[in-house]
Amino acid sequence: MGSRKKWMVLSAILGITVLVGTCAGAAWRGGARSGREYIGEEKRSDREDSESGTAEPVTAIGPVGAGTAAGSGTAAGSREPVTAIGPGESGTAAESGAPVTAAGPGESAADVGAGRPVEGVGEERAEGEGEGDEARSSSDIVMLFAGDVYLSDHVLAAYDSAGGISGVLDEGIRKEIEAADLFMVNQEFPFTARGSAAADKQFTFRVPESRMNIFQEMGIDLVTLANNHILDFGREGLLDSCKALDKAGISYVGAGEDFERASALKTVIIGQKTVGFLGMSRVYMSADWAAGKSHPGVFSTYDTTLPLKAIARAKDECDFLVVYVHWGVEREETPKDYQKAMGRAYIDAGADLVVGSHPHVLQPAEEYKGKTIVYSLGNFVFGSSIPKTALLKVVWGEEETSVSMIPCTSSGGYTRLDP
Repeated sequence: MGSRKKWMVLSAILGITVLVGTCAGAAWRGGARSGREYIGEEKRSDREDSESGTAEPVTAIGPVGAGTAAGSGTAAGSREPVTAIGPGESGTAAESGAPVTAAGPGESAADVGAGRPVEGVGEERAEGEGEGDEARSSSDIVMLFAGDVYLSDHVLAAYDSAGGISGVLDEGIRKEIEAADLFMVNQEFPFTARGSAAADKQFTFRVPESRMNIFQEMGIDLVTLANNHILDFGREGLLDSCKALDKAGISYVGAGEDFERASALKTVIIGQKTVGFLGMSRVYMSADWAAGKSHPGVFSTYDTTLPLKAIARAKDECDFLVVYVHWGVEREETPKDYQKAMGRAYIDAGADLVVGSHPHVLQPAEEYKGKTIVYSLGNFVFGSSIPKTALLKVVWGEEETSVSMIPCTSSGGYTRLDP
């Protein structure tokens, strides 16, 4: 496979300079795995038909040559069964350092955030080169990621006032979601009417299950539940959420009825390729929020031993592996040293992409060993006082993989593409 230049674009996204590193494509392996279902071909056809009308990313990274996936897994471990995703379906703790060591000199996230070159990243792309959906192959896999989602009173009021999802997401964002093969977010609340609010917690969130239709109208296919709010109303709230998501046809990772379910790999077949997803959290209220052998909770990554083993196992089960992690400090725009160390350790173990949430603000991204770590995508749909957010768009092709950030603004329960 011929290699191509790596590309870099430095752009001020919403007041901070964000460099989104390109991630090399994982090795493509022919043929679908037996016993797993496909993403609906109708959805892929809809994506291909609608690409010409899809809003272009404001900040983009050009394509790079595909490389082999880092880290080879061991024997296959637990994973949740794959479900088909058809058209229209939705198929605060102490911040001490994590027990991992930062790897790889010369690739500092601080350098990225300051706009300084990162070792291994190539020249700026020539104007117009590589842009546009016309350059995308019909076999490309398009994945879209957003940050924290909470259906707050502001969001619900915006939805009800407009009489539908147009009050929450603008047309440009909805087109991006429709054009993607898969859309994933962090669900920062439980769907429940049961349980008691967590004691000594400033903010506790919950949303009635009757509002699940908003997730479906948003086009969400997959959520991570590994965060510091999913147990705001106890284990009942978490379990109610799992049941509601199952009923709605939306997949989830990062939490569940026990450790086996919380740490389970979710695999999705898109075309003839298998994409895997893991969710984990470095932020939660107390030790009993972590899932155990016989009780519900989140997949904890305070100690990285089990998460790294899960990543290594998962790599054998998929062609491209995404790790979505809740970490960092709220409202801090610079990632902590432990985030950098953990993100790199995840890639060393076999992840192809690391996506972060929790700070509620945008944090920089970095390239590490040809893979991308996005430290925080901010609040996507939240109704908070933090307007700056973004969508992460990953186009994984047979020859190359490109990553772009699509800047957005969220205010009053409504999120829109930046002009």
